[in-house]
Amino acid sequence: MAEPEPSRTDRETADDARTAGESTSPREQSDTRRLDDDGRSEALLAEDGSRTDAQERRAEVRPVPTASAEQPVLAPAEESHPVAPRRRSNRLVGTAWVLLAAGLFQLVYFGALALLIVLLGGAQAVAAQLGQYLTTPFAWLPVLFFFLLFELTVLIFNRAGRFLYVVASLVVGLAVYVLSVVLITVLLRGAPDTATLQQAFLNPLFVLTGLAAREVMLWVGVAIGARGTRLRKRNRAERDAYRAELAEA
Repeated sequence: MAEPEPSRTDRETADDARTAGESTSPREQSDTRRLDDDGRSEALLAEDGSRTDAQERRAEVRPVPTASAEQPVLAPAEESHPVAPRRRSNRLVGTAWVLLAAGLFQLVYFGALALLIVLLGGAQAVAAQLGQYLTTPFAWLPVLFFFLLFELTVLIFNRAGRFLYVVASLVVGLAVYVLSVVLITVLLRGAPDTATLQQAFLNPLFVLTGLAAREVMLWVGVAIGARGTRLRKRNRAERDAYRAELAEA
Protein backbone atom coordinates (compact mmCIF):
# COMPACT_ATOMS: atom_id res chain seq x y z
CA MET A 1 0.00 0.00 0.00
CA ALA A 2 1.57 3.33 -0.98
CA GLU A 3 2.20 5.96 1.67
CA PRO A 4 0.48 9.34 1.15
CA GLU A 5 2.76 12.07 0.00
CA PRO A 6 3.32 14.99 2.37
CA SER A 7 1.37 17.97 1.63
CA ARG A 8 2.84 21.21 0.49
CA THR A 9 2.19 22.86 3.85
CA ASP A 10 4.10 20.19 5.76
CA ARG A 11 7.08 20.53 3.44
CA GLU A 12 7.21 24.28 3.93
CA THR A 13 7.10 23.92 7.75
CA ALA A 14 9.99 21.45 7.76
CA ASP A 15 12.01 23.65 5.44
CA ASP A 16 11.42 26.67 7.72
CA ALA A 17 12.58 24.73 10.79
CA ARG A 18 15.72 23.51 9.03
CA THR A 19 16.45 27.04 7.84
CA ALA A 20 16.03 28.43 11.37
CA GLY A 21 18.37 25.79 12.80
CA GLU A 22 21.00 26.49 10.20
CA SER A 23 20.71 30.25 10.69
CA THR A 24 21.47 30.03 14.49
CA SER A 25 25.01 31.30 15.11
CA PRO A 26 27.61 29.47 17.33
CA ARG A 27 27.58 32.37 19.82
CA GLU A 28 23.88 31.98 20.38
CA GLN A 29 24.34 28.24 20.82
CA SER A 30 27.08 28.81 23.47
CA ASP A 31 24.82 31.30 25.28
CA THR A 32 22.09 28.76 25.29
CA ARG A 33 24.38 26.08 26.74
CA ARG A 34 25.62 28.58 29.40
CA LEU A 35 22.07 29.33 30.44
CA ASP A 36 21.40 25.64 30.73
CA ASP A 37 24.53 25.16 32.88
CA ASP A 38 23.56 28.11 35.11
CA GLY A 39 20.14 26.64 35.55
CA ARG A 40 21.59 23.28 36.60
CA SER A 41 24.03 25.03 39.03
CA GLU A 42 21.21 26.97 40.62
CA ALA A 43 19.27 23.77 40.98
CA LEU A 44 22.24 22.07 42.68
CA LEU A 45 22.73 25.06 45.02
CA ALA A 46 19.08 25.03 45.90
CA GLU A 47 19.30 21.30 46.60
CA ASP A 48 22.41 21.82 48.80
CA GLY A 49 20.70 24.67 50.63
CA SER A 50 17.66 22.57 51.34
CA ARG A 51 19.96 19.77 52.54
CA THR A 52 21.85 22.20 54.84
CA ASP A 53 18.58 23.55 56.23
CA ALA A 54 17.47 20.02 56.97
CA GLN A 55 20.75 19.28 58.80
CA GLU A 56 20.42 22.47 60.85
CA ARG A 57 16.87 21.56 61.79
CA ARG A 58 18.05 18.11 62.87
CA ALA A 59 20.87 19.70 64.95
CA GLU A 60 18.36 21.99 66.63
CA VAL A 61 16.14 19.06 67.47
CA ARG A 62 19.12 17.06 68.87
CA PRO A 63 18.78 16.70 72.69
CA VAL A 64 21.14 18.77 74.82
CA PRO A 65 23.31 16.62 77.17
CA THR A 66 22.62 17.18 80.80
CA ALA A 67 25.15 18.68 83.18
CA SER A 68 25.60 15.37 84.93
CA ALA A 69 26.68 13.78 81.64
CA GLU A 70 29.21 16.52 80.86
CA GLN A 71 30.81 16.79 84.29
CA PRO A 72 32.62 13.63 85.41
CA VAL A 73 32.06 12.41 88.90
CA LEU A 74 35.12 13.31 90.99
CA ALA A 75 36.68 10.56 93.02
CA PRO A 76 37.11 11.24 96.72
CA ALA A 77 40.44 12.89 97.52
CA GLU A 78 43.07 10.67 99.02
CA GLU A 79 43.96 11.24 102.60
CA SER A 80 47.20 13.18 102.98
CA HIS A 81 49.94 11.38 104.83
CA PRO A 82 51.64 13.14 107.72
CA VAL A 83 54.92 14.86 106.97
CA ALA A 84 57.98 13.28 108.50
CA PRO A 85 59.55 15.51 111.16
CA ARG A 86 62.91 17.12 110.50
CA ARG A 87 65.63 16.21 112.94
CA ARG A 88 66.94 19.32 114.66
CA SER A 89 70.70 19.83 114.77
CA ASN A 90 72.91 21.42 117.41
CA ARG A 91 75.84 22.25 115.13
CA LEU A 92 74.95 25.85 114.24
CA VAL A 93 74.23 26.93 117.80
CA GLY A 94 77.18 24.90 118.98
CA THR A 95 79.48 26.77 116.59
CA ALA A 96 78.26 30.08 118.03
CA TRP A 97 79.08 28.80 121.50
CA VAL A 98 82.55 27.74 120.31
CA LEU A 99 83.26 31.24 118.99
CA LEU A 100 82.24 32.64 122.35
CA ALA A 101 84.41 30.07 124.08
CA ALA A 102 87.44 31.10 121.99
CA GLY A 103 87.10 34.68 123.23
CA LEU A 104 86.72 33.44 126.81
CA PHE A 105 89.81 31.30 126.38
CA GLN A 106 91.90 34.33 125.47
CA LEU A 107 90.61 36.26 128.47
CA VAL A 108 91.16 33.37 130.87
CA TYR A 109 94.59 32.54 129.50
CA PHE A 110 95.99 36.08 129.59
CA GLY A 111 94.27 36.73 132.92
CA ALA A 112 95.98 33.68 134.41
CA LEU A 113 99.26 34.75 132.77
CA ALA A 114 99.00 38.23 134.28
CA LEU A 115 98.34 36.71 137.70
CA LEU A 116 101.40 34.50 137.29
CA ILE A 117 103.56 37.50 136.38
CA VAL A 118 102.29 39.37 139.43
CA LEU A 119 103.20 36.45 141.67
CA LEU A 120 106.68 36.05 140.17
CA GLY A 121 107.77 39.60 139.29
CA GLY A 122 105.33 42.04 140.86
CA ALA A 123 102.58 44.19 139.45
CA GLN A 124 104.98 46.59 137.74
CA ALA A 125 106.21 43.85 135.39
CA VAL A 126 102.74 42.84 134.13
CA ALA A 127 102.39 45.38 131.30
CA ALA A 128 105.93 44.90 129.95
CA GLN A 129 105.86 41.10 129.94
CA LEU A 130 102.33 40.84 128.55
CA GLY A 131 103.42 43.14 125.71
CA GLN A 132 106.28 40.76 124.94
CA TYR A 133 104.01 37.70 124.92
CA LEU A 134 101.60 39.41 122.52
CA THR A 135 104.36 39.44 119.86
CA THR A 136 104.97 35.69 120.16
CA PRO A 137 102.91 32.65 119.00
CA PHE A 138 101.46 32.48 122.55
CA ALA A 139 99.06 35.24 121.46
CA TRP A 140 97.31 33.26 118.71
CA LEU A 141 98.43 29.63 118.40
CA PRO A 142 96.87 28.14 121.60
CA VAL A 143 93.50 29.79 120.94
CA LEU A 144 93.59 28.52 117.35
CA PHE A 145 94.15 24.94 118.53
CA PHE A 146 91.40 25.34 121.10
CA PHE A 147 88.86 26.63 118.57
CA LEU A 148 89.59 23.91 115.99
CA LEU A 149 89.44 21.03 118.47
CA PHE A 150 86.32 22.34 120.19
CA GLU A 151 84.55 22.92 116.88
CA LEU A 152 85.52 19.45 115.67
CA THR A 153 83.96 17.98 118.80
CA VAL A 154 80.70 19.86 118.21
CA LEU A 155 80.51 18.84 114.55
CA ILE A 156 81.16 15.17 115.25
CA PHE A 157 78.95 14.64 118.29
CA ASN A 158 76.23 17.20 117.43
CA ARG A 159 73.45 16.43 119.94
CA ALA A 160 75.68 14.86 122.56
CA GLY A 161 74.89 15.38 126.23
CA ARG A 162 76.81 17.13 128.98
CA PHE A 163 78.79 14.09 130.07
CA LEU A 164 80.49 13.78 126.70
CA TYR A 165 81.67 17.39 126.87
CA VAL A 166 83.03 16.83 130.37
CA VAL A 167 85.16 13.98 129.05
CA ALA A 168 86.01 15.80 125.80
CA SER A 169 87.24 18.85 127.74
CA LEU A 170 90.02 16.70 129.25
CA VAL A 171 91.08 15.45 125.82
CA VAL A 172 90.96 18.89 124.19
CA GLY A 173 92.85 20.51 127.09
CA LEU A 174 95.59 17.90 126.84
CA ALA A 175 95.78 18.23 123.04
CA VAL A 176 96.04 22.04 123.23
CA TYR A 177 98.81 21.73 125.81
CA VAL A 178 100.88 19.24 123.79
CA LEU A 179 100.43 20.98 120.45
CA SER A 180 101.27 24.37 121.93
CA VAL A 181 104.47 23.03 123.50
CA VAL A 182 105.69 21.36 120.32
CA LEU A 183 104.77 23.96 117.72
CA ILE A 184 105.62 27.09 119.73
CA THR A 185 108.99 25.61 120.66
CA VAL A 186 109.67 24.81 117.02
CA LEU A 187 108.67 28.31 115.95
CA LEU A 188 110.79 30.02 118.59
CA ARG A 189 113.87 27.77 118.73
CA GLY A 190 113.81 25.59 115.67
CA ALA A 191 113.99 21.81 115.88
CA PRO A 192 114.15 21.13 119.63
CA ASP A 193 115.99 18.32 121.36
CA THR A 194 114.63 16.15 124.16
CA ALA A 195 115.92 18.35 126.97
CA THR A 196 114.37 21.47 125.46
CA LEU A 197 111.01 19.75 125.10
CA GLN A 198 111.13 18.55 128.73
CA GLN A 199 111.72 22.09 129.93
CA ALA A 200 108.91 23.38 127.67
CA PHE A 201 106.44 20.86 129.06
CA LEU A 202 107.18 22.13 132.58
CA ASN A 203 106.99 25.79 131.60
CA PRO A 204 104.00 27.48 133.33
CA LEU A 205 103.18 29.37 130.12
CA PHE A 206 102.40 26.08 128.39
CA VAL A 207 100.71 24.52 131.37
CA LEU A 208 98.29 27.47 131.49
CA THR A 209 97.23 26.80 127.91
CA GLY A 210 96.03 23.30 128.77
CA LEU A 211 94.31 24.37 132.00
CA ALA A 212 92.51 27.30 130.36
CA ALA A 213 91.37 25.13 127.46
CA ARG A 214 90.01 22.45 129.77
CA GLU A 215 88.08 24.83 132.04
CA VAL A 216 86.54 26.93 129.29
CA MET A 217 85.47 23.92 127.28
CA LEU A 218 84.05 22.26 130.38
CA TRP A 219 81.63 25.08 131.23
CA VAL A 220 80.71 26.03 127.68
CA GLY A 221 80.43 22.36 126.73
CA VAL A 222 77.94 21.80 129.54
CA ALA A 223 75.68 24.46 128.02
CA ILE A 224 76.02 22.92 124.54
CA GLY A 225 75.38 19.45 125.92
CA ALA A 226 72.25 20.59 127.78
CA ARG A 227 70.77 21.91 124.55
CA GLY A 228 71.76 18.71 122.76
CA THR A 229 69.84 16.66 125.34
CA ARG A 230 66.73 18.81 124.84
CA LEU A 231 66.98 18.41 121.08
CA ARG A 232 67.23 14.63 121.37
CA LYS A 233 64.11 14.49 123.53
CA ARG A 234 62.20 16.76 121.16
CA ASN A 235 63.24 14.79 118.11
CA ARG A 236 62.22 11.55 119.81
CA ALA A 237 58.79 12.95 120.78
CA GLU A 238 58.14 14.22 117.26
CA ARG A 239 59.22 10.90 115.75
CA ASP A 240 56.89 8.97 118.08
CA ALA A 241 54.00 11.28 117.20
CA TYR A 242 54.73 10.81 113.50
CA ARG A 243 54.70 7.02 113.85
CA ALA A 244 51.41 7.22 115.73
CA GLU A 245 49.86 9.29 112.92
CA LEU A 246 51.10 6.79 110.35
CA ALA A 247 49.57 3.94 112.31
CA GLU A 248 46.22 5.75 112.48
CA ALA A 249 46.34 6.51 108.74
